[in-house]
Amino acid sequence: MRRWVSVILYSVLGSGVMSLGLTMPGAAYDPEDLTRLQETGSCRGCDLSQLDLQYEDLTAADLSEANLFRANLHEANLTGANLNGASLFRADLSKATLTEAVLSNANLTKANLRQAQLNRTLLDGANLSEASLHRATLDNAVLRQATLSGAWLVAASLINTDLRAANLSGANLYQANLDRALLRGAILDGARMPNNARYEQTRLQR
Repeated sequence: MRRWVSVILYSVLGSGVMSLGLTMPGAAYDPEDLTRLQETGSCRGCDLSQLDLQYEDLTAADLSEANLFRANLHEANLTGANLNGASLFRADLSKATLTEAVLSNANLTKANLRQAQLNRTLLDGANLSEASLHRATLDNAVLRQATLSGAWLVAASLINTDLRAANLSGANLYQANLDRALLRGAILDGARMPNNARYEQTRLQR
């Protein structure tokens, strides 16, 4: 970890005041889990909810099954990180680098992934309902059986992306690049396609 913001916690004990220097962005995370992340760079199954991790280098970190609810990971480097089964509900991952990361079965509902780099990222079975992926790059990513209902994929790059059996109902794909994308079995009911047309067929067969 290259950057941790230190604050002073003041606690009043009788008439005296005790000050403790802590790394605390004012969140509901577990302090012991934060220490573990700082010391090892990984924290499997940890509670890191609402933690400020923007700009942090978390390359290859093991954060599988971790609770990152509303965590701030803006422009964080998560290249090759393991986030399998992690909860990233409403997390801010805008402009984050997640190249070759593992997010299989992760919960990214309503997450902010604007302009995020997700090249060759594993997102099979992940829940990205109502997530914002505006101008995100997901080239060669795997999203088999992922849920992207209501997701915002405007101008996203999905070149050679595996979207087989994914649920894209109500998703906005306007101006998205789906060149060579695999869409067999994908559900596109009500989705707005790259040409701005609404897709009416229930399930893509090719």
